[in-house]
Amino acid sequence: GVFMTLPLDKLVFAPQAAVIGRTIMDFSALDEAIMMSQAEDAAAKDGTPLNKLSARVLTDGGNLDDLAEYGGRQCYRSWSKGRDPEEYVANIIEQGHGSIFEHAVMNFQIVGVSRSLTHELIRHRAGNAFSQESQRYVDAKDMRFVVPAILAHHLKMTTDMSEAALEADAALTMFREKCAADIASYVEHQALYKRIASEYPGLVSAKKRANEAAREVLPNAAETRLLFTANLRSFRHIASSRGAEFADLQIRRLACLMLEI
Repeated sequence: GVFMTLPLDKLVFAPQAAVIGRTIMDFSALDEAIMMSQAEDAAAKDGTPLNKLSARVLTDGGNLDDLAEYGGRQCYRSWSKGRDPEEYVANIIEQGHGSIFEHAVMNFQIVGVSRSLTHELIRHRAGNAFSQESQRYVDAKDMRFVVPAILAHHLKMTTDMSEAALEADAALTMFREKCAADIASYVEHQALYKRIASEYPGLVSAKKRANEAAREVLPNAAETRLLFTANLRSFRHIASSRGAEFADLQIRRLACLMLEI
């Protein structure tokens, strides 16, 4: 028979991520903290770790490792001497003193990922925050679908990714037909539940009740978008565990992308 097929522009072949925020240090507040800690001499003397750290913060707010280094040196009051920043951080990692990395966070905007991916990502609760697009408030009838990572890899290896090549691929056609059927089912259920909900005037919103019920027929491949915040210690764990060879391909692809960024 003739099947509906999802348009190619409703497919997502790879995730996208961008760091839209990060922890930076405030130089004037750091200067005050140095006085509070009675470390002015170390900060004023050329070449000391605290002097170099202050200079980096003055220039551009420092980087995430600078905040971690400040936390580590706080523990031992090691302001006047010690390793250079990269060596200092490497030694902390080798020693397993990961708590100082919890002070610094990164904020990622993530799109082009599926609900099945975020169900795995949100298992990393400690040290992370998630603000994810709602399927109750956002109408899903015009949504996109995330092509399974193994299928996206197959297409990259066997086609030139042109429109003609993608249209001709049998495996992708099967996926597109399933997605088109899911959208049609969603729209049908949305209309059904809206009619049902409208019969009960005490409900807060018939549209909201319709969306929250109709979303039950959406597949895991439904695209979602989120703001994801992770501290450096947590991110190191996510990058190593989800970026590993045995991890789910889709979340591995995201973990590697965030690590590269």
